[in-house]
Amino acid sequence: MADPWLGRTVLGRYRLRKKLGEGGMSVAYLADGGGHHVVVKLPNVGGPNPIDICIDKLRVEGEVLERIWRQYGGHPNIVKFVDRGDEGQYPVVVEEYVQGQTLAEYAAGKGGLDPDEAFEIGKRLADVLRFLHGYGIIHRDFAADNVMVRGADPVLIDFGTAKEGYAQLKPGTKIGKPCVSPPEQAIKGYAYFSSDVYMWASMLMGAMKPRRGRSVGAIDNFCRYINPSGALIAEPCDLVECGSYAGCLNDVLKMALEIDPTKRIKDGVELYDSLTRCSPPPPPCGTYLLINGRRVCLDPSKAYIVGTETASEPDIKIPEPELRRSGKTYISRRHARIWYDRSRGRWLIQDLGSVNGTKIIRGGQEIVMYFGCRDRCPGQPSQPYELVTGDQIALAFSRSTGAPYVVVEFYEQ
Repeated sequence: MADPWLGRTVLGRYRLRKKLGEGGMSVAYLADGGGHHVVVKLPNVGGPNPIDICIDKLRVEGEVLERIWRQYGGHPNIVKFVDRGDEGQYPVVVEEYVQGQTLAEYAAGKGGLDPDEAFEIGKRLADVLRFLHGYGIIHRDFAADNVMVRGADPVLIDFGTAKEGYAQLKPGTKIGKPCVSPPEQAIKGYAYFSSDVYMWASMLMGAMKPRRGRSVGAIDNFCRYINPSGALIAEPCDLVECGSYAGCLNDVLKMALEIDPTKRIKDGVELYDSLTRCSPPPPPCGTYLLINGRRVCLDPSKAYIVGTETASEPDIKIPEPELRRSGKTYISRRHARIWYDRSRGRWLIQDLGSVNGTKIIRGGQEIVMYFGCRDRCPGQPSQPYELVTGDQIALAFSRSTGAPYVVVEFYEQ
């Protein structure tokens, strides 16, 4: 049957172009939103749940997401709120369109996350929980299919099960997924802040590279790590590759996955604080790029060509996420140049006339170094730009939305 919503304009300004997916409560569409793409969510009228419940859940989702951004200031790893309203009897929620793969897809494509990348992604998502729990929000479905990976950055995208306020610590609707949800939530319908901590840990372990056997998906991986009562069958870092983080991460995962919620890490604040005490191995150099959780040292006596992993010329080869799925590459063979200018005492970066451009994201602001020659190549090198520690370098970005394709980070100690 034809989708009755496709092609329609909702709230007077968002034209629905494509169905992105659906869950039990809502359906997500890609829509035009004033010159850029957005995601529009509507109740799943043909789904398995009663329509009044779908309507109520979507309305709450919109209210929570709006408060996160307009009242609480937002978080860089949470999808941005755009708009909400009603189309007839149905609530409509409009949010940022996050391009990329789900964390489940991203990890599966790599055969599991290596320790460095797993730790970086885990810490950023722990910071999301620290933020949410600080405002009394329990997510209740903190799972790998509700997290997108944009570049190398995780973004939590779904708040359909979220509850706000401290009064929901009582039995309610049973929410979650087999194996990865804590027993008190999946069996009894209780939801504590520590329930989100449990799901953070089950999600992260499921996405990490297994120590034995091959990765079979984030949920199925974790199902192999617990017995029928829900307890881990071995120490966490005997089950997944923790690398040099094993001494600390093993204890954090173990405490986060306690079956008894009163013995578990209690909330995102405590979880994040525990992870900050996990000292990663010091970099073997003072300046480096962080690429997919891997440190690449920069020597001030050298200049580096940055380019696609498929080329032989680059000194620093950037992994192409789309290459393994469709064979497409977006980063140029000689995309950018990075070097240390002794006269300025600063590290510089220059786009070398790439096809899809380069920009710097600094403190939430974007500096477009070069838009890309696009369909008028070859291009011309840009002027050099100074780098500041913590800069995110977007190598290739969408012409229409500006969304980055690959993001690497620059750090100087």
